[in-house]
Amino acid sequence: MSRDPYAAVVDRVAPGARLTRRWALHGGISARVDALEVVLPGGEAGQMVVREHGAAGWKPAQANVTAVEFALLKALHDAGVRVPEPYLLDTSGELLSSPYLVMAFVDGTTDLDEAALPDALRQMAVFLSDLHALDLTRLQLPSLPRRDDPIPGALEHLPTTDETASLRATLATRGTPQPANSPALLHGDFWPGNVLWKGGRIAAVLDWEDAAIGDPLSDLAGCRVELLWKYGELAMEEFTAHYFSLSKADQSDLPLWEVHVAAGAAAYMGEWNLDPDVEAAMRRKTRRFIARAGQQLGPP
Repeated sequence: MSRDPYAAVVDRVAPGARLTRRWALHGGISARVDALEVVLPGGEAGQMVVREHGAAGWKPAQANVTAVEFALLKALHDAGVRVPEPYLLDTSGELLSSPYLVMAFVDGTTDLDEAALPDALRQMAVFLSDLHALDLTRLQLPSLPRRDDPIPGALEHLPTTDETASLRATLATRGTPQPANSPALLHGDFWPGNVLWKGGRIAAVLDWEDAAIGDPLSDLAGCRVELLWKYGELAMEEFTAHYFSLSKADQSDLPLWEVHVAAGAAAYMGEWNLDPDVEAAMRRKTRRFIARAGQQLGPP
C-alpha cells in the first residue's frame, strides 16, 4: 500500500513528524486547502495547512503562482504583517500532482456577529491602509503583476446592453488615466472571507494569490462591493470612511475601479456555486453599484 502523500508532505516540513488527521478547509474557490493535524518528533501536537492552486476551472492558475505566493507570504511575515507563516514550497510534482505550499495553521473564524461588525470594519480599514503604506523598497517582494489601469478590464467584462451603453461610451473616451496614487502592494482579493478573527482581533489575512502592485483604489473598490453583498451599503460606506481617514490615497478614480471590479465579479459570479437566490440578490446589488459609479463618472 502506497504511503499517504500528505504524510510525506508532513515529513518534508518536519522530519520525523507523523500525520494523524487531514480535513478540507472550505471557503475559497480557486485553490484546494487542507488542514493537517500532526504529532511532532518531540511528541507535541501541531497543525499546518497545505494550499494547492488551480482548483477552479474558470480561473486557471497563473505560472509560478505558488512560488510567488510563498515568497510574498515570507516577505510579509518577516515584515510583521498578519499572514500565516510559510513553511515549505514544493514545485517538484513528486508528492502532489500540482505545486503546493505549506504554512502555519491560524486558529480563527471568518464569521462575525452583528455586534462585532463596526469594530471589525475599522480593523479591516486599518489593515488595508497599513498594507498600502508599506515601503516597497524595504520588502523582498517577488515579481508581481501591475494593476494600474481599470478601463481595459471594465470594458472587457461590462456587458454590451442598452443599460450599459452610456457607461461603455464614457469609459471608451476617457483614455488611460494618469495615476493619482503611488503604486502600493495590493492584496487583490481583500474581503471578509479572507480575514480570520480570533478574540475580536484580526488573526491573519489569507489568500494572496491575486496580489499585485498598483493603485490602492483597486483593493478598496473590491472590498466595497464585497461588503455591499454581505453586510449592506451602510457597512460599505463605514469601512470606506475609516480607510480614507487613515490613507492619503486620492479618491478621484474610485468610480473607475468600482466599475472594473464589479463588472469582473458579475462576469464570473456564475462560477462560484452560489445559491440561486443569493446570486440573484448579489447581481441586483452589483448592477446598482455599477450604475451609481457610472453616474459619478458623468456622460461621455
